[in-house]
Amino acid sequence: MRNIAFIILVNLSLISYGQCLSGDCNNGFGVWKYIDKEQKQYLIYKGMFENGKYHGKGEITSFSNKNELISRFEGTFVHNQPNEEYYSIWTFNNGMKFEGFKNGMGTFYYEDGKYERGLYKDGKLVKVYDRNSIIKKITSVISLEKSETSNLYYINAKLNKTVMVKFIFDSGASIISISPGIYAELLKYGLIQKEDVLDDMKFTIADGSVIIKKTLIIREVEIGGITLRNILATVNNTEEAPLLLGQSVLQKFGTVTIDNHSHKLYLQ
Repeated sequence: MRNIAFIILVNLSLISYGQCLSGDCNNGFGVWKYIDKEQKQYLIYKGMFENGKYHGKGEITSFSNKNELISRFEGTFVHNQPNEEYYSIWTFNNGMKFEGFKNGMGTFYYEDGKYERGLYKDGKLVKVYDRNSIIKKITSVISLEKSETSNLYYINAKLNKTVMVKFIFDSGASIISISPGIYAELLKYGLIQKEDVLDDMKFTIADGSVIIKKTLIIREVEIGGITLRNILATVNNTEEAPLLLGQSVLQKFGTVTIDNHSHKLYLQ
């Protein structure tokens, strides 16, 4: 993996020399702009603040003085510093992107559309699970089940050729999530090997709180007749938590489209 050590960031101790564009830049959600004249760039931070510092979920983007994107970091900040223990996304102006954990599972996307997914340690790939190109030539049309009481859609998937699961289709979720019961069933039938179980990881949820979840690799996830391999998943801490099918599956495709009239999902 390339060196992604937050090249977008300047000395964040200079935050006091910036300007609050909107919101609450002391204790709440705000937008902050900092101009770095020496580097001929400016940075925009959008996210949570605590005592005037970047703290919580947020993103920081650097632009050239010609308003061209240099790079962007999306993740969790602690007292002005990005916290690499959490799931994060780095985007670069050359078309490359990294999603995941600097110490844990991550996916690096190259400018030609190919990706490299595996286990990272200190930002370096130490174990490869998947190297491939994003699926572009296969098209699948899947009928989604619309909830009668909400705007949620449900989608069925088969895990490791055996266990059928009804997931909530959630394009905003970063990783597929399963229940403790499903995890126990996969273990019971030998569908998860010791090497598939990864270290626990920290996640920041919508209300800003931090939870720790078990993570694993699901060797096969089948949806709409397409089999996807080596999918990063988490295990919910309770049976009541929703089962989400998110970006660790959807990012395998070039295009994901929902027709809200016919309740169909188009994967290409």
